[in-house]
Amino acid sequence: MPIDKEFLQRLIEDFNFEEEYSIRCMEANRHNHITATYHLLNKKNLRNQYMRETFSTHRKNEVDVKRERLQSQGDPKLEAELLKTNNRKLIEEELN
Repeated sequence: MPIDKEFLQRLIEDFNFEEEYSIRCMEANRHNHITATYHLLNKKNLRNQYMRETFSTHRKNEVDVKRERLQSQGDPKLEAELLKTNNRKLIEEELN
C-alpha cells in the first residue's frame, strides 16, 4: 500500500512517534500501533473527504451530481432514467 509521506510526517508530529522507527514500520508494513494509527486515520480522512464531496450543500444542481455518480459507476440504465426524470422536471417548470 502506498504511503503518504506528508500524512505520515503529520502523524509523527501529532503523536510524538519516533520518526525513523515509524518510517521503518510503515515501509515493512509492521502490525503495530504506528501502522494501525496511520491506516485508521488515513481511512477516516478519505471517508470524510468523500462525504464532503458527495453531500456538500454547495452543489450547483443535484441532478448533475447524480449524473456524475452514475457515470462513474458505469450504469447506463440508471443514467437513462435520470435523464428522463430531469426532462420531466424541465417540462413541468416550463408549463408552470
